[in-house]
Amino acid sequence: MNMATITIRASSLDDAADCPRRHALRMFRDIQAKHSPRPLRPAIGGLVGTGVHAAAYLMWEGENLDTAKRAAIGGLESAVINGVTLDIITPSIAVAKLQLIRCTNTYASRVMPRLEPILVEQHLEATIQPGVVLSGHPDMVTADHVLRDIKDEIRSRPHINQLGGYALLLRSHGHRVDRIVIDHIKRQSERAMRTKPPYYAEMEYPVALCETSAHDVVTRTVRSLAEYSQRELDKDPRAYLAFRANPSSVLCSEKYCPAWGTRWCQEGSAAHSSKSVSSES
Repeated sequence: MNMATITIRASSLDDAADCPRRHALRMFRDIQAKHSPRPLRPAIGGLVGTGVHAAAYLMWEGENLDTAKRAAIGGLESAVINGVTLDIITPSIAVAKLQLIRCTNTYASRVMPRLEPILVEQHLEATIQPGVVLSGHPDMVTADHVLRDIKDEIRSRPHINQLGGYALLLRSHGHRVDRIVIDHIKRQSERAMRTKPPYYAEMEYPVALCETSAHDVVTRTVRSLAEYSQRELDKDPRAYLAFRANPSSVLCSEKYCPAWGTRWCQEGSAAHSSKSVSSES
């Protein structure tokens, strides 16, 4: 593997912390070329979130709400042409469109009027060490030095490493980051959309903790990549062991992991192929 051309995406750092081996197969082309990840259909929750981000960006660029929603719906329709993985909260594309519209409306009415952005979805890169680049697109930085990120998750989850990666990138480009806030606009079921008001909450994260954790994940990733490259040079058939696997991850399944059950990782699939042994007295 060419250690002179490593790019680590800040948006992938939570995945890297959760399961380094899954992250490596998802993110690094040299590893993908050698180990052939399983093809997966995109998850509908991620596509709804992408649509909300796209609509928000268009509105900050000056488009009106209706135009932004139409464009986001068009993007969703294009993204599902080759298949999609639905879930219990979003069992159909029709429901996904309703969720996208509802989340976008909520962002436009409850978040946008309070903010004065100085940076929106700007691509940033920073050299972490020679040959290693961190890249990312922070959702927004406001005039009062707040890094803000939109999430439409069903349940809120910590995103310490992703947010810390964005903060490190921003600081490397001369931006102050005094606070980190997630605008949580929950993707609600069809029934909840009929019976409950839109869900919105702010969640704040400690800046120093996020940055320290993100830096640690990047450092560990670089170390694992170096070990993997050396194992490959040594013709080690188990070079993948340079990256820790996490079969306890909620994403460790045939449905969500491109490494599941492949030569690159068999830890998660091993339990599914084991035989049950019982005894009778």
